[in-house]
Amino acid sequence: MMATVSGSATVGGVSFPVSAVVTLPAPVTPPPASPQCYFGVWDDGSGYPADGTSFSWSGVQKFSAAPVKSATYYMAWLAPYPVGLGTLAKANGATLYLNLEPWNTWGGKANPGMADIAAGQYDQWLTGLGQAVKAGNNPVWFTFAHEMNGNGWYPWQQSGGVSPAQWIAAWEHVVTTVKAAAGGLASFVWCPNNADVGPVAPYWPGPAYVDVAAADMYLNTASASQTYAEFAKQTVDQIGKLDGIGALAGQVWNAETGVAGTSGGRSARITQYVRDMRADGRLRGFAWWNEGSYLLQPAELSALTAAVNAWNAS
Repeated sequence: MMATVSGSATVGGVSFPVSAVVTLPAPVTPPPASPQCYFGVWDDGSGYPADGTSFSWSGVQKFSAAPVKSATYYMAWLAPYPVGLGTLAKANGATLYLNLEPWNTWGGKANPGMADIAAGQYDQWLTGLGQAVKAGNNPVWFTFAHEMNGNGWYPWQQSGGVSPAQWIAAWEHVVTTVKAAAGGLASFVWCPNNADVGPVAPYWPGPAYVDVAAADMYLNTASASQTYAEFAKQTVDQIGKLDGIGALAGQVWNAETGVAGTSGGRSARITQYVRDMRADGRLRGFAWWNEGSYLLQPAELSALTAAVNAWNAS
């Protein structure tokens, strides 16, 4: 920006006014949080089939009282691209959120090693995924080997003998390979678990390999004392300190979430949780895991969608 600076100068004992036009650096302000909630759904009753060839939108449709922008799907390694689900997502104005999970390999084949993935042994499949996204002509969000900072439930965590450096090498290769074939339609969601299970920073590959910063952040006890501020916020704080995170506009997606418990009062707790995520200002939305202890009863589903609509209206 340009500005005129005025002052005076003295020559030979005589003072006279002077002015000059100078260039000042543009003010730096944090980007505003999007007013729209990027609301996603995983629903175990959705009809997502084990054979990976026929799909139903019925589970996602349960949430249609609020705008659903993302449908989650968990892909076994080497599984076929879910073309039918991609078609349904496009028809309903949503993106797929595809979790590429390097285990439970399709066809009963051996699970991949992270070093083998990084070395390119699965590039044919990864390239095919990117080509399928391009052919579908609808943006898709991917994640790969999520919840990597946990310990004990996935083989790509340190309990499985995978170091953060090895995880990052595989992540970078997957991102590069899929994107090279996807015609600009593939985005990658970097997604650790809530930081109570382990710090997130050791797994950060840098903004060049991440399109969306996220974390899976649940209120995973039935106690009303576990709130966004008391539990999930610490993860968002850690992500906010990562090198280069500002390149992603500083916003975080809650890629899997839920509020545990089925006792009375959960509707109010869900409403408050969504309000708190919105009030934080750094959350771009969330995806609800509608299964198990997080499965919503009708009144709770109504409370959730009303809270999403209130976020969008705020």
